[in-house]
Amino acid sequence: MTTQEIYDKTVAVLEQYIQALDSYTEEAFSKKPNEESWSVGQVYQHLLESSEHYFTYKIYNCLQKEKGTEEEGLTAIGEQIFEKGSFPPIQIKTPDKIKPIDAPKAKPKAHYAEKFEELKEHWKKLLPLVQANDGKFRTKHPAFGFLNAHEWFYTHEMHLKHHLLQIGRLKEFLQID
Repeated sequence: MTTQEIYDKTVAVLEQYIQALDSYTEEAFSKKPNEESWSVGQVYQHLLESSEHYFTYKIYNCLQKEKGTEEEGLTAIGEQIFEKGSFPPIQIKTPDKIKPIDAPKAKPKAHYAEKFEELKEHWKKLLPLVQANDGKFRTKHPAFGFLNAHEWFYTHEMHLKHHLLQIGRLKEFLQID
């Protein structure tokens, strides 16, 4: 898949998240099914933080040839993920190495409409940089092996899509169509 196609899909998924905001009350946005689970708001915060920090950081590391290698590649799991174009439809625990100490702290839902619009612009600015990259330099993902800038760009889109499954489970809990 081209970087442009990945960007277009990323924008479409971000649009889904933005449009879905209208279907939640503030109470529903912050309601958790149980103590271990996240609320819808916490999922949005996680997506915002991981997009702005983790994925962006990894892409820039590749673009600037920092904290990585040209010698390593994908693991077998990484190859399967990219071949399929999505994470498996299961609940995935964040590896302890990259897991934040605390669960995400959600803000009021109005915050995310603006922030997700900003994300679309941020990824639009990254697009030509990733397109121009030769793809040789790679940085480590805890499960997928060493990814280049294009693969990190793609992993971000897959990550956003994967959390739609979690949102679906939460909507079921909240009894929202």
